[in-house]
Amino acid sequence: MNKKGFTLVELLAIIAILAIIISISVTAFSNTQQSIVEKQYQNIVNDILIKAQDYAHKNGFTKNITISVNDLIDKGILLPNDDGYIVSPIDQTIMNCFIIEVTYTKGEKVNGITGPSTYEAHILSEKNMVDGKCEN
Repeated sequence: MNKKGFTLVELLAIIAILAIIISISVTAFSNTQQSIVEKQYQNIVNDILIKAQDYAHKNGFTKNITISVNDLIDKGILLPNDDGYIVSPIDQTIMNCFIIEVTYTKGEKVNGITGPSTYEAHILSEKNMVDGKCEN
């Protein structure tokens, strides 16, 4: 007798194999998505730090300064979203209250020639916004 079709065991084996493939795919997709979100966050932070350094350089500061992300937005240096915020893609927190410290280093004098001064920025504190205002 010539049977056409699959037996119950064969169907169960195919379903099990598909379940394993789907499980692996979902895990890989989830990890990739998380990696992309973390990279987006790091890009936002790098943009804030670079623009804070640029602000200090263009204004000729010769001392260390602290500046908030809100101040950089108010001065037109950073562009917020339509609601006026810089938002973390990781947890959707508003980053406007982050405080940035820009450190000034005077150029060294070598053979009578002064090298370039440098500015280096880092996040000093990650204050939260509550009811539209920065926490103290």
